[in-house]
Amino acid sequence: MSKERPKRNIIQKKYDDSDGIPWSEERVMRKVLYLSLKEFRSAQKRQLDGDGTTNSNGEFKY
Repeated sequence: MSKERPKRNIIQKKYDDSDGIPWSEERVMRKVLYLSLKEFRSAQKRQLDGDGTTNSNGEFKY
């Protein structure tokens, strides 16, 4: 048995760039979401400090 075994053909997968958003857009989106969340939390904190109509976990008192 001096013959070599045939090798498998491994197909290189081609990654499709159109599968999602580019990394630069993702970075901008993360920044915008972070700033939006930060603004929401500060507004919620202002409401808790000044208004007094919500309890400690942010729910309205009845």
